[in-house]
Amino acid sequence: MKSFYDHDDLLKNISKKGLAHLKGILKDSTLPDNENSLKKIIEAWLIKRAFFSKIIEHGNFKIVKRYNKENKNACIAITLSGSLLAIGPVIDEYRKIIYTSLNMRTDVPKAMVTEKAVFNEDIEIDKVLNFKEGPIKKTSEIIDIGVASDQESPDKQVKKIIEINKLLMDNFIQINQNTFKSNYYDNELYIRNDLFKKWVVIKWFEIGGFEKHLFLARIKILWLELFTKLYKELCNNKNISKDKDTVFIDFINNKFTKYIDDYKWYESEKNNFDIGIIKALEEVPTHTNYWDYLNDFINELEKN
Repeated sequence: MKSFYDHDDLLKNISKKGLAHLKGILKDSTLPDNENSLKKIIEAWLIKRAFFSKIIEHGNFKIVKRYNKENKNACIAITLSGSLLAIGPVIDEYRKIIYTSLNMRTDVPKAMVTEKAVFNEDIEIDKVLNFKEGPIKKTSEIIDIGVASDQESPDKQVKKIIEINKLLMDNFIQINQNTFKSNYYDNELYIRNDLFKKWVVIKWFEIGGFEKHLFLARIKILWLELFTKLYKELCNNKNISKDKDTVFIDFINNKFTKYIDDYKWYESEKNNFDIGIIKALEEVPTHTNYWDYLNDFINELEKN
């Protein structure tokens, strides 16, 4: 299996505890116990963390390494085991907490909800979290943390953690299906990492260490959102006589890069500040203008 990341480089940067946990998942799974299966497990783990990063940022949460116990704002965290911890703001000295566990080999999450949780220690990366009161006693090690904005009301923060928790869980279930069900792949582009690595956008960023691999996972999610429709059309439409991969690469590296440059410039001018390339890229799939542009491109191919 060819991964979207450099397996050897990642192994130099991943923590020993994290790698041991992923190997344990492989050992208990139905996948063959070999290096290709381990790459598949790691890829799923990276993509889950990438979804977490993307979704909480879009929800106006800030990624931090430590969440002070005195902070009254809402917080969302993901654990080493892939569980989600959605912590509401302090209301009348208590917090609403949703603890959702989803084993990588199942599609059915287990959720525990309490309206009166209390913890008396900071939430920190690479440490378990213990609770002073409530049915949840402790979590496994925390690996990512997002904190809500000070500008939002407590009620809005509670509503947001419920929405984000569900959105993350829905995506995590799909990732599990991709990883452990060999007949699940209805998206052929998902496994075309050879094409993904040719996307010129990847070369626009210089990121090192472990963050590089999380970045690539986040960019792959975006790549699938932007180009799955095009790839399916190229594969299924017999009226398009040109080489499918050549047409695909030309679109993502030439036509799309011009489109995103124009989009970023227009939105930055409208907002009176540079919105940044990542924000521009992740906004594009939500706009009908892009899908109209893509449909026009596909229609032109059929004519030629």
